[in-house]
Amino acid sequence: MRLTDFAKWILVLVAWGAGAPHGVRAAEDPASQRALPCTLTVTNVTPKALPAHLDPFTNPSPDGQWRDFPVSTIVIGGELWIIYKNGYSDKVVRYKGPHMEDMARQPDGKLNPRHPTHGTVVHPYLLGGMWYDAAGKKLYAPMHCEYPPATSGDGIVLRQVHLATSTDTGLTWSYEGPLLTGDRSAAPFDNSGPFWDGGDGDFYLYVDEPGGSFYLFTTYYLWPKPGVQSPYFMRHRAARCKISDKMAPGKWQRFYQGGWEEPGIGGKSSYVDAHRVIYSTYLKRYVSFNYGSGLSVCSDLGKQDWSPCFKVPGDYWGTQKNLEITPMAPDGTSTWAFGRTLTLYTYLQGWNAGPAHKYRLEFGPGETSDKNGYLGWGVGVETKKFWDPNWEGPATTDPLRPYGEPSYDLSDPIESRCVRKVSCFHSEMKYAGTWTRQDGPSPAMSSGTARDSLTFSFRGTGIYWRAAQGPDCGKADVILDGQPQKTVDCYGTYTPYKFWFVKTGLDAGTTHTVKIVVRGDKNERASGTRIVHLAFEHEAESNQASDGFSGVMGKNGWHYLAWDGKAHKKLEFQSKSNTWQTAGAVVIGPDYQTAGENWASVRQWVAPHDGTVRIEAAPRLDGADPGELSLVVSKNAETLWDARLAPPGATTATCDQTVVVRKADTVSFAVLKTSPAKAAGRVLWNPTITCVR
Repeated sequence: MRLTDFAKWILVLVAWGAGAPHGVRAAEDPASQRALPCTLTVTNVTPKALPAHLDPFTNPSPDGQWRDFPVSTIVIGGELWIIYKNGYSDKVVRYKGPHMEDMARQPDGKLNPRHPTHGTVVHPYLLGGMWYDAAGKKLYAPMHCEYPPATSGDGIVLRQVHLATSTDTGLTWSYEGPLLTGDRSAAPFDNSGPFWDGGDGDFYLYVDEPGGSFYLFTTYYLWPKPGVQSPYFMRHRAARCKISDKMAPGKWQRFYQGGWEEPGIGGKSSYVDAHRVIYSTYLKRYVSFNYGSGLSVCSDLGKQDWSPCFKVPGDYWGTQKNLEITPMAPDGTSTWAFGRTLTLYTYLQGWNAGPAHKYRLEFGPGETSDKNGYLGWGVGVETKKFWDPNWEGPATTDPLRPYGEPSYDLSDPIESRCVRKVSCFHSEMKYAGTWTRQDGPSPAMSSGTARDSLTFSFRGTGIYWRAAQGPDCGKADVILDGQPQKTVDCYGTYTPYKFWFVKTGLDAGTTHTVKIVVRGDKNERASGTRIVHLAFEHEAESNQASDGFSGVMGKNGWHYLAWDGKAHKKLEFQSKSNTWQTAGAVVIGPDYQTAGENWASVRQWVAPHDGTVRIEAAPRLDGADPGELSLVVSKNAETLWDARLAPPGATTATCDQTVVVRKADTVSFAVLKTSPAKAAGRVLWNPTITCVR
């Protein structure tokens, strides 16, 4: 639907369900939520021209600031101020006036603090909101900061939130210290899995004066490590501080698993469905404007009981051309509260910029179905590229709520899951009916025929079902241990990153069976009825090489070595390529190994305790010539399995062994060149070791 001037549409918000644990509650099951009657009328009231501080794309700004961030608005002495700063400039830009659209440029301020530990510039941005203490005549500004880690030169930027204050309305500033940081004792690539922790930033501030607290709703980044074929993910997290503590460093707490006990410095956080928050006295709810023209509501900021994020039809705010927003009361001065009607400014300068817009939003009574779907915390991903091998149109960036591969060191219980992954092609998967195989780009089995089914049995405390979402997808019933669990509707924008069913807390000593039954029906928006099954994951003491891969030798039991037939030599981690290497072309990446001329490439796992483990590996060649490559799996000095790697297109034997291990026993996966003179490609090898008893 395309919006023209003064066009209107009606959106009905369906609300939230009871509070299951965060990370599981609304994470992949929004359709189970209860309804909240509420209509929203949106009118485009953009004038012929908005002032330059709101629309630097159409009206080039005279301040010379490259801007890809929201400005800060604050009322000081009865006047509205706009204050902002790019992190790579010292200049603080200031405007003031009676109204958002009637502002006069003020003399520039200056801000350039330095990190108290290593002294490098923290690149502070003034964005997302400030607070003015009228009694103390002091301005408090959280800062989005970008700085290189201790291992500089890796081409990465870490994000934190620090504090600056001013007693002269932003002309000069004092640095107060950090508010929200991650664990800086570890290098970015020391964490396990395919992502590095980019930290919290790009926040919006909400001042809850009646509740007595400041809230920062931050954007949290998970960036793929070099060589990892994955999108980056953006989540939202919340932190708060009492107003009486005046934003002091050390006084902030993070929201985690329903409470506020985690510290702002280095603490854990849960994900929340909120970003740009303002309170509606008409709805008696907090309203959040999220990515992708999404909107969620909350009744209690202390509980962070946010509804799922509802998709507003059309693309108005939170999109690539209107990413930044400023909601205000109709009088143009308050950004903390409004009644029934709201003014919303959208704008973005910088990358992929577009003109600013002004909308009038009016909330009212009423109720309709959730016909526009749900959005989530956000992800930047060319979704069609990951879905449809025949897609010829432009790649699109859609905000979704997906989960990538496990990342053991993160806070979220789903993100940090420890699981054994079983693909749709595994022999343990049992299909009934007419399922069709899709080999790429996302391996899948699909069927749209009613009563076709797939069944999987497992032992473990939890099960996760990953299936694709798409405009031609229909509905399916989920049955666990013979008991119906839910009906899922897989219609939506293209994405393979989706858990449709998550069940934890199961009896670990019981064999469970999950069954997916294709219904053969769909909702009115879908163009098809198919279910696209990708994989199951079940909780287990399981360690896949890529999930446990990190820049720390021995972490998760994995060691990275070269072997010359007599002795092992430790490899060295290269952060720029995310690999372990040594001279002689021995390379080990998250899911591949390359042998050297006279050295074997060895990925070695050390058993943490006695037990029986299942060893699974399905190697294949990434290259034109196998180069006389040999593969060996061994326990200590005993060979468990060996094979000659077949050329591309041919089948290489797979390893599936169950062995007894003692604590400190080693299981090694070696790639050797039996003919050193021949060239060899990479061996794609991602072994999994699972404790079965």
